[in-house]
Parts: sequence; C-alpha cells; structure tokens
Amino acid sequence: MLAPTTPDTTAPLPDNGHVPEAVRLTPLRHRLSTRIILLSFASLMVVLGMISGTLYLSWKLEGAGAAINDAGSLRMRANRVAIELTRAQSGSPNDLAGQVAALDATLAQLRRGNPARPLFLPDEPAIRAKLDLVVADWQQRLKPLAVATASTTPANAYIDALPVFVNEADSLVKLIERDNARKTDLLRLSQASLAIIACVGTVAVIYLLYLWIILPVLRLQDGLQRMAAREFSLRLPIATRDEFGTLNAGFNRMADELQELYQDLAARVDSKTAELARQNRDLEALYDMTAFLNRASDAEAMARGFLERVMRQFEADGGTVRVIDATHGKLHRLASVGLSDELADNSRCSAIHDCHCGAAAEAGMITVTDLRQFVRQGSETPESPCGREGFTGMAAFRLDSPRGTLGTFTLHFRNPRELPPSDRQLLQTLARHLGTALEHLRLAASARQLAVVEERNLVAQGLHDSIAQGLNFLNLQVQLLGDAVERN
Repeated sequence: MLAPTTPDTTAPLPDNGHVPEAVRLTPLRHRLSTRIILLSFASLMVVLGMISGTLYLSWKLEGAGAAINDAGSLRMRANRVAIELTRAQSGSPNDLAGQVAALDATLAQLRRGNPARPLFLPDEPAIRAKLDLVVADWQQRLKPLAVATASTTPANAYIDALPVFVNEADSLVKLIERDNARKTDLLRLSQASLAIIACVGTVAVIYLLYLWIILPVLRLQDGLQRMAAREFSLRLPIATRDEFGTLNAGFNRMADELQELYQDLAARVDSKTAELARQNRDLEALYDMTAFLNRASDAEAMARGFLERVMRQFEADGGTVRVIDATHGKLHRLASVGLSDELADNSRCSAIHDCHCGAAAEAGMITVTDLRQFVRQGSETPESPCGREGFTGMAAFRLDSPRGTLGTFTLHFRNPRELPPSDRQLLQTLARHLGTALEHLRLAASARQLAVVEERNLVAQGLHDSIAQGLNFLNLQVQLLGDAVERN
C-alpha cells in the first residue's frame, strides 16, 4: 500500500502544463521508451555476441577437423611413397612423383590453410612448432631419400627413416585433437552460458518491466481507488523522471486541487447560498419597487416612497431625489428623507458643478466612502454640507430616462460605507426605474394637460357656434322688425 504522503527524492517535474503532454515534458534520456529501446538493444547485442561466438567456434572446429584429416593423411601418404619406391625399384609402373607432390601439397595446405573448405590449424604455438618439425623432417630427410632412392639407393633407407616422420605426424594429429577437444568443451560451455543468459535475461527483463511499468501502473491504480474513497491527502512518490513520474506529478496536482475543492466546498456553498439570497433579495426589491412605481400617481410621493424603500434596504440614514434644470444649471429637490431642510435646500447642493449630487448627473454614479477625506476641487469651502451635518459617506446616482437625464438621487450614511459592485448595479437599476417612472408621470401629466386643452377648445368652439347662431337669429329679428316698421 502507498503511504499518504511520501517526500520526493528528486526535483519536481516541470508543470508547463500534447506528442502527448507527458512525453513532451519528459527529457529524451529519461523517457521510458528510451530505456526499453536500450534494454532491447543491449539484449540483442548480448545474444548476437554469444551466437557469433558459438558460430566462430563451430567454424574453428570444422577447420580443425579438416586439418586433423589432412594431418592424419600424412602418415598414409608417407607409406604410399614407400610403396611407390618399392615398385619403382622393381621396375613396375608407379606414381612416386605424384605421391611426393601430393604430400608436399598437403603440408603446404596445412601451413597456409584453406578458408573455403574450411581448413586451418589452430592458432597454437605448439601445434605450429610441431608442423614445422614435420615439414622439416619431410623436406630435409624423407623427401631427399625418396628422390635419391628412386634412382640409386635402395628403399630401405627411406623405410628406416619413415617411423620417425610417422610419429611426428601422429603427434601433430594428437595436438590438434586435444585443441579441438578444448574448443568443443568451450562450445558446449558457450551454449550452456547462452541458455543461462537467456533465462537470466528473461527474468531481468520481466523484473525491469515490472519495476518500470507494472509497479507504477499498480501505484496509480491504487491511488485512484483511494482517491475514489475520498482519501484526498494521498500523494504518489515521484521516484523517476520518466512518463510515469510526470503522471504521478499530475496525479498529485489533481489531488491537491481536489483536496482544496473539498476543503473549501462548505465555504463555497455558503458563498453561493449568500449570493443567491442576495440575488433573490435584489429581485424582490426590483419587483416591489416596480409595483410601487406603477401604483404611484404623484411625483413627490413616488420619490419619497422610493427613498424610504431604498434607505430601508441599504440601511442609509438619509436620501434625496433632485430633478435637473438644465437651463439654469440647478438641481431642485423633489423629495428628501432623513435630511434637514437646511441641508436639503442648501444652495451648494443645488448647483450642478458644486456638489457630488450634481457630479453624478454627469458621471452617472459617484460614491464617497469617507467625506472627511474627500475635498471636491473648485469648492469654496473644504467641508461639504453633508459632512457638516454628520454624514461621512454618500452615493449619488443619475436618474436616466429614454429622453435623457432627469436628475439624481443620493443616499447618505453616517458611518463610512463601501458599496460592493452588486449593490451599485442594483442602485443604478433602481435609479433607471425611478427615472422612467418620473418620465411616465411627466408624460401622463402632459397628456392630461393636452386633454384639458382639447376639451377647452371644444367648449370654445361650441360657444363660438352658439354665439354665431344667436347673432344670426338677432340679425333675422332685426330684419323682420325693420320690415314691420316700413309697412306701418
């Protein structure tokens, strides 16, 4: 079983965060494929070396066997020379010259060898020295006797010298046979060694493959099983720098991430729950505000109700809604909650370019966490009216409508307050809703005024028609009276 944590004995592999990624990150000399190829090549070289050695020994044994045959034939050929000498002296047909030439050729072939047969003497000084003695005995003693006996002397001299030559040739054959026996034993030893090396090599290859491949795979399998059992403290040892070392490093990084995820899971769940609760609260506030704005029919009541709801949700201590007078560059108070009349009607707060409220009409949103540390450039007094009344923080938002900017609304805080981005976004959305609702009220008022004007036009037109009819009637009466006067 693997220990939960094992200190790395080598430097960690580079993680620079695909060949697969594991192969790309592993240096060539440390790759598992390199080791397998080198192991296979080394095994092949050992086997080829042993096979080449046994083949070379077999070739040597074959050549030495041919040399034994030729060296053994020296005795036969020397005796044939004696037979041909006897026949030559008796006047019978003979092949003395051919036998002498054949013995010379055999000695010459033993000396130089013949790779085509193959035939060659073992490369041993004793064998070479013995061959030299045999050649010297033939060249210096037997051959001259054979040539001389054929013409003048009897064959007895050659026959008397023959046993010494035969004994030397027999000694040469025995030396070659002993060397051949040693080579045969060496060949058998080589074959046995080859079998032993094959067995040992097979065991070694199986062990190395188990060590390089099977054991790391078993470790990874065990690690995955324990990881599936939520044992996230498990770490695999990185004992090599090959592909499995890279895989183990990746496994450990995965384990770190999973452990961190599970450790922070409760906190993340709480965070997501709080975020969902906030979103639900924001949606509820939007629905409630939309319903209220749709019900309100008076701009001042609408603005006051809007401020009360926003202040309650964001725990503000005061608030104002101001409408813009672009012609005179002023902001006129529409409604205020939690502010004194002096602050609400302060002339500085009414000027667009002298107050944070007016700046919001241009910038879209202004938030000041601590008014005591903020001095607006261009102001005549360093302290704002809000600060003098005890407010330390404020947030102003522009009231937008499809037709343009209508004004601003401001929240005031007696304690420093930093609004998170989500609250700012919600307040901007509420400001747009209020701006749209105020624009709707303005359009509704304009529509009512237009209806009154149209109604007055209709009444005036009716009066005009009635007066015209009355005048026509009076004109007719006057004409009738005139005619009556003329008749009377």
